[in-house]
Amino acid sequence: VADRAGNVVCFASDGAEFDLTPPQITGVTDSIFYTTQIAVVTDKNPYTVSLNGQPVTGDITLPGNREAVYIIKATDQTGNETSVTVTMKPIQSLADSINGITEDNITSADRKTLISILAVDTSNATQAEREELLEITDACSRLLAVLDDIHDELSQALHPTDGIKDTVKLSDEEALKETAITLGNILEDHDNNFTEEEIQEIQENLTRITEALESIARAQKTESLILALPNADMVSPDDLATETAAKEAKETYDALSEHEKTLVDAEKLTQVLAALTDYKILEGDKSVWKKETDGGITLRANGSVTKFTGILIDGKPVDERNYTVKEGSTIVALKRDYLDTLSPGEHSLTFLYTDGDASATFNIQTEESGNNGNAGTGVNTGTGENTGTNEGGNRSTAASQSAATGDHTVIFLWILLLLLTGGFAATVIYNRRKQNQVRAV
Repeated sequence: VADRAGNVVCFASDGAEFDLTPPQITGVTDSIFYTTQIAVVTDKNPYTVSLNGQPVTGDITLPGNREAVYIIKATDQTGNETSVTVTMKPIQSLADSINGITEDNITSADRKTLISILAVDTSNATQAEREELLEITDACSRLLAVLDDIHDELSQALHPTDGIKDTVKLSDEEALKETAITLGNILEDHDNNFTEEEIQEIQENLTRITEALESIARAQKTESLILALPNADMVSPDDLATETAAKEAKETYDALSEHEKTLVDAEKLTQVLAALTDYKILEGDKSVWKKETDGGITLRANGSVTKFTGILIDGKPVDERNYTVKEGSTIVALKRDYLDTLSPGEHSLTFLYTDGDASATFNIQTEESGNNGNAGTGVNTGTGENTGTNEGGNRSTAASQSAATGDHTVIFLWILLLLLTGGFAATVIYNRRKQNQVRAV
């Protein structure tokens, strides 16, 4: 052997071999056993083997089914030593370890003990040991089978709804209900077969399933409220009953989680809400009023009076003393005194509501503009009725139609009178000329 400085030391074995490998002891380990075991010692250069301090040769038999400790030591000629300590226990101690465990109370906490008993080494056991151990292992197998059946039932119950919570669908309802019932029955029938941790896990799954069912119920309730609404084409802003129902449906929908909203078809609700704020002028649009006449201008919008807040003329608020309001749906009548303050020409009128508005126009004419043929339809007749037409061209009142027809009748009578007078004059002139011609002859 040489070091880094070059120093060399020589060893001579004088014919002997260097042995650094200790003897091997097989068949047993430092552990607990219950049945008879056989230990085998092997080494290239055996020297001594002892059992509990007593020399032994050959294979070593360690009797089982008793309280005993066996210490095996093997030393070779070079002094290498191996030692194994075997603890032997009575087979009855295995039975004692599962005493009190029954099919009604076995839990997962007992599984490790039962499996360790089934793993007892019987390769060198005596016939008597095998027979005594068989009764214990059969009991362990039965207990484990019961435990496995319970957990298989639990697993099968959870499988259809495993993971369902934030991804729940309406079609999951039946599976969730069945799982909840099954889990409840399992807990009731096998409440002593679960550890505290397992019971907590089952309760968490029941909570998850309950929350999923509640999500479905909320979505179904919202869906039913929406389906109960009338079609949007049948709704107008003055439909207070529909407004109340739609408000409830919207509040219910808004309270849903983002995922729950995906379970509901809210298109109909959106359309109905839009219809409830689709304000329109029903009568009186494009009305005409002539200054210095009696009466005012009346317009009607499709909103409810309960939501009416006022009007604008040409974009400016109008004092409520200048008009009257009544139901049906909202009827606004502009007073004559106020109309007289407006300049001739076209003006805008806007109905204001808490959630929208509707606009119309009307025209103020002077007496002169009316005589020049500009009055047209919609001129106030002085009877208190307005002649304005709505967008469809229908006159606001029957009285105004009668007044307009009377004007035309008077004109027709004057023309007829002129024609009759002219005809009479022509006849007189003709007769006189004829008489003069006769005299001349």
